Amino acid sequence: MKQVKTSKNNIGYLDKILDKNSETETFCVLQETGPSLKIGRKYIKKKTEDEIRKIGNNELEKEIKNIANNPHEKPLESIFPKSQLTLKRSELDSLIEFLQENYEPFKDGIKKYIPIQGDGFNDNSANTLLAIFKTNEKQKLIKFVLENNLIQDDLTKSLEIKNKELAVIEFQKMLESDSDEATWQNWFKKNAWILGSDIVEILNERPIDTKNIADFLIQSPDGYLDIIEIKRPQRGKIDFWSKTKDHDNIIPSTALIKAIMQSTNYIYEVEREWAKLLEKTNTKVIKPRCVLIFGRSNDWQDDHYKYYRMLNASYHNISIMTYDQVLERAKRILKKLTEKQND
Repeated sequence: MKQVKTSKNNIGYLDKILDKNSETETFCVLQETGPSLKIGRKYIKKKTEDEIRKIGNNELEKEIKNIANNPHEKPLESIFPKSQLTLKRSELDSLIEFLQENYEPFKDGIKKYIPIQGDGFNDNSANTLLAIFKTNEKQKLIKFVLENNLIQDDLTKSLEIKNKELAVIEFQKMLESDSDEATWQNWFKKNAWILGSDIVEILNERPIDTKNIADFLIQSPDGYLDIIEIKRPQRGKIDFWSKTKDHDNIIPSTALIKAIMQSTNYIYEVEREWAKLLEKTNTKVIKPRCVLIFGRSNDWQDDHYKYYRMLNASYHNISIMTYDQVLERAKRILKKLTEKQND
């Protein structure tokens, strides 16, 4: 454990020998005043009698006694350093910043770089990077970055994980704030990854025909068109399960049955309009499926999950998920990505 020393003038300091050889000793002293940094270099040699006489009276007896007690040791010349420099606070801060920004790339032999190491990340660093990436010729920039391997794999993966973490945080806040359906639609469009590997692309087209507009028409990994329908999770207004049982069975709420029927109708209309959709989206239509995202499951008991499994099993082309299940899937995806990153 480091312990701060106190000088004769009652000033706290830390000192360190930076280097030492047979002739000199290089040292530094970090002082509380400022704080400031003193850097010096002293001769290590045995003084002659004439040199000792030149030393002030206060030091004379100490020097003579030191030589008498240690005839074979070369005493340190403590009052006449070869060189000494004290950096004031602003100079010390500037030196620290310089080393933090430049030591690692300079040590590695990099000839040109943007200094953003350590605490070097600041507004100037951000402005420099923004100036680089704000170009209108995005494709040329991407090609240049890839060809010159400017972004390492670990950084790309870290950025991907960080973006997904921020998306999950936003998802949780939206659940707490009763966000409207348009906000949820925008969120899912930006974060289709959260629905898993069954989605290659969210298509720009939403209308199935003049009367039916889906939340999302998507392209599946095998190149076929599927549907995603979302019903925003309004707290206290839309329940997944009915408040009453039927013959002691848990049954879907009226709102959920309506959403299921709407999803079924979308599937029917997509199959009817397959030729027009193929032309508009360049995506084939055969036996489309629909993912319906509806309600909450954060307060479910074991029986609710049992009936949920039975409910989902009864539909061969509709898969129902709650918003909490979507959130849990996102967290599992993030966990897997993080584990791979750390391997």
